[in-house]
Amino acid sequence: YLFHIHIHDNDGEHDQHLLPLKGHFPWPLFMRFIKSVNYQGVLVFEMNEQNYLSDSLSQTIIVWNKIKSMA
Repeated sequence: YLFHIHIHDNDGEHDQHLLPLKGHFPWPLFMRFIKSVNYQGVLVFEMNEQNYLSDSLSQTIIVWNKIKSMA
């Protein structure tokens, strides 16, 4: 059983913990998959250190809305 999934993105070579859609991960495919298995758990953004919290939160909301609409 899956209860939560830690999500982040990277350049395919380094574990950068970028926001989703900022790297090379196939987010549309992933979002369609979790919808197809009726995933009801939590997606946890696993981000790198942020210097400007309000900017980071704003960007996170934008990215979340984009990946949510892919499902």
